[in-house]
Order: sequence, then C-alpha cells, then structure tokens
Amino acid sequence: MKLKAEAYICINAFFAFCCDRMWQFATGILLVQLTPSSLRLTASYGLTLSVIAIVLSPFLGDWIDKSQRLKVVQILLAAQKILVIACAITIYICIQYQNASLLLFFQILIVLLGSAANLFSQGLKIAIGKDWIIVVCKNDKDILANTNALVRRIDLIVAIVAPLVIGALMSHISTSVSIVFICVWNIVSLFLEYGSILKVYKMTPALSMKLINKQSVEQNDDQLSLKISNSSSENQERRPLAESEHDSSQASITENPTSSNPSTLCNLVAKRLQSMISGWRIYYRQTVFLAGCALSMLYLTVIGMGGIIIGFSYAMGLSELYVSIFMGLASLFGVFGTFLFPKIRRRIGLAKTGIISFSLQLSMLVICGASIWTPGSPSNLFSGQVYKETSSVGNFTEVDTPPIFMNDSIYLNTTNQTRAANTPKENSTISTLNKDNKNPTTPIKPTRILTSVIVLLSGIVLSRTGLWLSDLTIIQLQQEHVPESERGIVSGVQNSTNHSFEILMFLLTIAFPNVEQFGILILISISAIISAGMVYLIFVSRFQQTFLNSKERITENSERQDLSVIT
Repeated sequence: MKLKAEAYICINAFFAFCCDRMWQFATGILLVQLTPSSLRLTASYGLTLSVIAIVLSPFLGDWIDKSQRLKVVQILLAAQKILVIACAITIYICIQYQNASLLLFFQILIVLLGSAANLFSQGLKIAIGKDWIIVVCKNDKDILANTNALVRRIDLIVAIVAPLVIGALMSHISTSVSIVFICVWNIVSLFLEYGSILKVYKMTPALSMKLINKQSVEQNDDQLSLKISNSSSENQERRPLAESEHDSSQASITENPTSSNPSTLCNLVAKRLQSMISGWRIYYRQTVFLAGCALSMLYLTVIGMGGIIIGFSYAMGLSELYVSIFMGLASLFGVFGTFLFPKIRRRIGLAKTGIISFSLQLSMLVICGASIWTPGSPSNLFSGQVYKETSSVGNFTEVDTPPIFMNDSIYLNTTNQTRAANTPKENSTISTLNKDNKNPTTPIKPTRILTSVIVLLSGIVLSRTGLWLSDLTIIQLQQEHVPESERGIVSGVQNSTNHSFEILMFLLTIAFPNVEQFGILILISISAIISAGMVYLIFVSRFQQTFLNSKERITENSERQDLSVIT
C-alpha cells in the first residue's frame, strides 16, 4: 500500500523524537553524575541553551524563510546529529577519565556542543513542523489538526519508551553503554530521517515552490548598498525550487567583496541587528501575538519533565529507572490530550479549546503546590521545622538535615547511600545506637519518607493532558493565522521568546540550587502558569471581538451591495 506524504512526516517525526527524547533524558542524568552535589551544572547547561536560542533563533528562522526547503533540512539534520555525537563522546571521556584539571574545560565544551545541537534541532522543528506540514496538508484545517495531534502523540509515546530504554541501560548495564547506544542510534537515524523527508519532498510538488517576502529581501540589500529596483506593487512572490540559491549566491558575491574591511563587518553586524529587530516587529503585529506570549510563559517552570526535575528527582533518591517511569506516565497523559484535541476543537472551536486546556492544567498543578508541605519535603517554607528520620534499629532520632532520599527499596545506589550516611551527626547517631544495640554489626539504614516527591511527580503527570492541549491549540492558531512568507521568522522569534522565559527559570534555579529551596521554584512556576492562562483569556476576548467585527463588516458590505442592486 502506498503511503501518503503525511505518513512519511510521521515516520520522520518518530526517529527525530527518539533521538531528542533519549538525549534529553540522558543529559539530565549525566550532568548530575558529573556534579552530584549540586544542580548548578544542569541549570548552567539549560541557561546556555536558552541564551543561544534567544540570540540566534530569529536569524535561523529568517534563513529558513529565505532558503530552499530541502537544503535547509539537509544542513540542519547533518549538523544536529554530528553535534549530539560529539557532545556524547565528550561526556563519555569526562566520566571515564576524571581529570580535575580538565574538568572545567570539558564542562564548557559539553555545554557549548549541547547548545548548538539544540539550536539545530529547534530549526528542524520550525522547518518541518511549522512550514512543511502546512504545505503537505494543503491548508486543510481538519487534516492539519489531526496531523498535528498525531505527530504530538508520536512524540509523547516516544517520550514513554525512550527514557525507559536509556534508564534501563544506565541502571542495569552501565552509563558508558547508554552513551554508545545514543551515538549509534543518531547515526542510523540520520539516514532514516533524511530518507523519509526526501520522500515527502518528492511526493509534494508544492514544497518546491515558496512564498518569499520580497520587500524584506530588498530592505536588507539596501543596507548593503546593493542597487536593486524596488517594486511597490508586489511585496510577495512565489518562486520555484532554486528561488533562494540563485539570489543568495548573487547577494553573497556582491555583499562580501572585501570581507576583511572593517566597515563591511560593521555593515554585516548592523544587518543582523536590523534583521532581529524586524523579526520581533513581525512577531508583535501577528493576530496570535498574545497566544504566543501565553505559550512562552509556560516555559517559566520547573514542574515539567525537563532536566531540572530529572536532576531534582535523582537527588531526592529516585533511580534512573523510576524517574523514567514517571516520565513515561507523564507522556501517557499527554497522549490522552492528543486524542482529546481534535474532538474538543470540532465541538467548541480552536480558541475555546485553549481555555479548557489551561483550566485543566492549573487544576492539576495544585497537587504540585501541596507537595511542598507533605511529609518528606526537603523544604517547608513557613514552619521551618527540622524533619525527623527513623532508623530500622532503635528509637526515633532527630537529624538536622532533611530526609531527601527514599526507601531502601528504591535506593539510588551505593554511592548515594554512603554519601547520605557520612555526615558527622549521622555517624555520631549511628555509633550511639550501636552501643545500645545487642548486635552492633547490624547496619543502620534510615527509613526515608517518599510522600513529597511522589505527590510532586503525580501532579506533574496529571497536568500533562492540559499542557499538551494548550500546546496543540496555540501551535495550530499560529499555523492558521501566520502568513507563509513569515512562518520561519515568527517561529524563530517564538522559539526565542520561549527560551527567554526558560532562561529566567534557569537563573532562578542557579540562585536557589539546593533541594531545600525547591519549594520556592515550585510556587514561582505555578504563578507563571496562572499568568499564562490570564494572558490567553485576554487573547481570546480580543480574537473573538476582531472576528465578530470582521463578520459585521462583511455583513454590512453585502447589505449595501443588495441595496444598490434594488435601487
């Protein structure tokens, strides 16, 4: 049976998401293994990812708009896979050959390689998810909604399986084997992803035609003193396959005759800055601007299945396998949201679907807030009480440090047990108990309280349905209402805005790096999501008013035409 182009889009998405999800989970664990006493390296990694995305995403989106579709995918795909493999090898070297003098250098290299790989991965998502998929679906809103939901469903199903695979490899075999597996998978995936996307390109002739914003190209050329005639009657032009190759080659010949000239370099910098400012202006004037802002505000959170929550759960005592199980459950609830999305959209409309999704998400995040005050929480923000641990031998013993590790049945590993038992006060307590104990050789293992971390992760899991409903709603709003010639730049700026809020989260994590302070980050995250819901409500009210006004104008014009015919 011959597959449709939409099916090959989904095949491409499967292999791409496998690579992304495995790498995302692995880095969350590996970075904590490099610095087990703090979340600072994990937060610094995420911070650098966000900074690079903020600065370069608008340029990347602008380049995607002006370049040949297939060429864009070829460059981004190859670069991403090479960088992921290089970063994985660097982490492997850092773990295997622990050299204190080179540790800082390796950490910087890991952060830079990972950030670049993430940027190219985001570029692929912009090119395929925000442009190719619309052309393949022929602008049919129902087909687009179903395809969006299916692609997201694949992503979330992969998010269930991929962490389980990597977590099992790390827990039952070794970290080194998991790194080798990721490298091999990326090499194989490179050919499979390109093969599927090439099939889509050949099956969809419209992909070889692209709507170019001619006005923006001419403005950039004017900044470089290129003499090109300006057509005021036609700002957009649909060009064939070689549309940007020919133009870009001519422009590069003209604009870079003396690349060593300082004035030319200044002009180039000025051009890039102007391109960034222009991108933000284009983004701001979009009808769905406020919806995009609401989506971005969802990134100001630590209560999501990202690197921070993975590192926190790992520090709390959860093994890689148990963390991956919770990630799988979160994805399962997200998959449920992808099934609900097309049905809710058809019943109440796209804009109102977002209201339902934000309400559902917020109602579940109340559970995350409650986890701060449940037994076993490393931070009790208001009482300031010192928690008590119990031992398997003897009476209750008061310990000054909070019980941040879990039951022996889910103990992380021998290293964490040793680290937890080697504080001076715990050693003195153990020696005291051994004096009173008839069998002094019996090991003392404190019973760890599980409630807080379980409640926190349960709230995150339950909120995923509403989160992915919100994500699908806003993505389709942008797909439907952003012009073709501006899809890349708008998506690039949206990505930059997302990371702007994400960077605030990483800065806050760096400011509050200890697990005892994690409750503060939870409350900030819930406040940000509440604010996102309010911004989306403002968007819906304005969007509906604009829609009603446009319908009234159409009705008035038709009535006037009818009257003129009668008279």
